[in-house]
Amino acid sequence: MKKLLSILSASIIVTSAPLSVVACKKPVIDENHVDNSKLLKEFIDLLDSLFREHMQNQFSEFQFLNAIEAKEKFEGFDINKLWDLLQTNLEGNKEYILDQGSNEFLNFVDFFTQVINLKTLQSKLDQKILEKPEYKVFLINNANPFQDFINLEEVILVDKSNLDNQRIVSIELKVSTEINYLNSTQTPAKQKFYYSPSITILEDVDISEDVKTIAQDLTDKITSSETANKFNFVSNSANTFKTASEINNLTNFEEIFKKEIASEVLESPLFTFNLNDVNYENPDKYTILADIPAPVDHVFKWSQDEQKANLIKAALKNGGQDLEDLAIFHSKRDSIFNGNSLYPELIQYLKEDSQSSEVINQYHLWEHFKRGNKTSAFRNIVSSLGIELDKGHETQEQRRTIGLFGTQITGIKLVYQPEIGPEIIFEMPEQFIVNRQLTSFSTTQELHNEFTRANFLFMREAYGFNQKDVSVSEDLFDYTFEFEQPEISSKKITPGEYYNTREVFNQIFDKTVTKLESQKDSYNISSFKDFINGYSFINNSEKFKINDEGYIFFYTSSNVLLSSVQLSQSYGTSDLQWGFQGSIAINVSAGVRDDIITSEFGNQKTPWKFK
Repeated sequence: MKKLLSILSASIIVTSAPLSVVACKKPVIDENHVDNSKLLKEFIDLLDSLFREHMQNQFSEFQFLNAIEAKEKFEGFDINKLWDLLQTNLEGNKEYILDQGSNEFLNFVDFFTQVINLKTLQSKLDQKILEKPEYKVFLINNANPFQDFINLEEVILVDKSNLDNQRIVSIELKVSTEINYLNSTQTPAKQKFYYSPSITILEDVDISEDVKTIAQDLTDKITSSETANKFNFVSNSANTFKTASEINNLTNFEEIFKKEIASEVLESPLFTFNLNDVNYENPDKYTILADIPAPVDHVFKWSQDEQKANLIKAALKNGGQDLEDLAIFHSKRDSIFNGNSLYPELIQYLKEDSQSSEVINQYHLWEHFKRGNKTSAFRNIVSSLGIELDKGHETQEQRRTIGLFGTQITGIKLVYQPEIGPEIIFEMPEQFIVNRQLTSFSTTQELHNEFTRANFLFMREAYGFNQKDVSVSEDLFDYTFEFEQPEISSKKITPGEYYNTREVFNQIFDKTVTKLESQKDSYNISSFKDFINGYSFINNSEKFKINDEGYIFFYTSSNVLLSSVQLSQSYGTSDLQWGFQGSIAINVSAGVRDDIITSEFGNQKTPWKFK
């Protein structure tokens, strides 16, 4: 889990949320303007996905074999020889690692050379590059990055039998391939991809056929359109890292599996499924939230947009109903705070879906899935498995979808209980499902309202307005953003010395979120941590120092002082090089404090200070 990342801009707060606002113009989520390092990650994610898909297809017919089939598939194969090797293991763990120079290991190398063909994989990638020509920047002399070979790195024999008269040997393999490409600086680079298939060999022909049939039927049932759209969980969080780590506690997969899948797949009472060791993995490349990475707010200056500034000032100063009213006003459709021009397709969608937020709705999610470079790997695996996702928005539950989490599932066990003797356990192939994230609110507009209110409450607390005297008249009220001064190495911040912006303000905002989370019931907020789990303020402010009065001056890494206007205009979404907790962001702006201009370090005031 990444630490809570937070950087200060006293004028702008950018916080992770379930999604972002509509783009100002088409293409909707084409994402052509990302830098090369970001595009490179998406390209490598796609290559990895293609490699895994290809290897799964290549190994599908070898997952479960009887001894006769194994002998036909592998020249020179002898289960008796493998069994004898297993008996030589003196450690008692029923495993034997083949020496890479042994005849048995070399036989498997020959098998890979003859059977595993990367030509199909290379052809698929060529097609993907035709669809996304921007990937060509990473090709060396326009050559396909996949090398035409597979490395067999390890072969482990495992005794899976529990019966004296029924020998079962699992062959656990570790294979790899290497890609050659140009990195983000256009320098030649290499990277390895790994895959770990297993081949289970049974002496009993009937059991092997039953296990093969069940394994195939299981995949077919899970990926069928009847079942594939039933997997979901309820959460309002945009903290995708945290959500991914908690999928096993959130998803309804096991409930659906027990009620609908197992009974249709298993025909014999001798077989049952065991889900005790199920493991869920949710790679970032298979995650989409219903966002478009563009800010809700346009930067506005207090001196030039009095209507917005007065609403912000009233909410910060008074809290209460002024803050409540601003949150609703800010998040409503056509709010003056976002001012984005809407393209025709979105306007039509909003007519059909009158209850969803303009910012948070399914249209963004499915456009992201269809068009985004970041979603290439996700689209590829869904397509290859034949999963048909329901993209409808007719029902309220469909419109509550705010995220998709592609989930790789391992550890499903098939248990065979013979009429006589102990049970035999078989590991089923890896499965892939798409978990839908549903908001707990009736509509995404309600979700957006609470998100915005939570962020304004956060601003008011973090910026010190909760501790100010609201009875002071407007003309005398001090709108300086005042922060609690944290201790650095058990010491107070010393005037005139430089400090790392991120390190200091991480503490401030982390402490603020923790405090608000403990008081969430009094604020009637479901969870501040759902809505405030990442901060990105000024990506060019590396350090700061304070004067004797505690006023804060921000600097670049080369010690260049940043004016308040420069700071405010340097904000972006949470997708900065410093990292973030959530995947996307809605920007909630407090406006540019241009009433005080920071020009040089000294005894002058700035818009920000420590108490």
